[in-house]
Amino acid sequence: MYIVECQILAPLRNMIFTSLDEINAEIKKRLSAANSQLFQKMKTSRLELFEQLDKEILKRLPPARYQYATWNKATINVDYHFVFEDCHYSVPYQYIGKKIEVRATNKSIESFHDNQRIATHVRSHKKYSFATAPDHMPKNHQEYAKFSPNRLHNWAASIGENTGKFMQYMISSRAFQQQACRACLGLLRLAKHYGAMRLDKACYKALLVGATRYQQVESILKNNLEGVQVQSKIKDMLLITHENICDQDYYQ
Repeated sequence: MYIVECQILAPLRNMIFTSLDEINAEIKKRLSAANSQLFQKMKTSRLELFEQLDKEILKRLPPARYQYATWNKATINVDYHFVFEDCHYSVPYQYIGKKIEVRATNKSIESFHDNQRIATHVRSHKKYSFATAPDHMPKNHQEYAKFSPNRLHNWAASIGENTGKFMQYMISSRAFQQQACRACLGLLRLAKHYGAMRLDKACYKALLVGATRYQQVESILKNNLEGVQVQSKIKDMLLITHENICDQDYYQ
């Protein structure tokens, strides 16, 4: 470390650089000179010792560069997806209800069950997006059949006409209809908390202002805006939770 400070870093303090490439080139030149310099009590250099002793026994670098990874736990929902940082990723439908471990890097999302990798996806950084592998989707699965798109739509229509319309909009806006299952169940749960009449009015307002998610309907209900006549007020409120706008937590 002393050699690095004296022969490489110290001379740089009086130099001016305009780019990282310039400073890296200067460091590389001085590092090469330091490694080629002879020891005071030995007629050899660090570079020569490396060539004689270390080089032959070094292992090759891994084919892929190391990537920092974080681990998390998740439970597979009825739509055979799990959520990581507000994004949805699929696994084979046989794992519905199972607990998994998630390994996330900047580029990929891997899921493991009983230490066996069951799915890999390219990581998405767009909130509320879906990454769904077609071969993960069930053909005839009893648990999923309980929440088929038709049944969910009919359930919503029984609450009110506008609720049914908003439900159909959510289902049709997904690349795969099955992706809307969790959002649809979230919309239906609002009827229990706020009542069918308020939910239907909120869905009507949501359709008018172009809302796309059940969380936005929930925001209308929480703020008692389903009876507000001024649409611009609702739009301003929904803008805060719009899926294309990142909050402060996204950058941490």
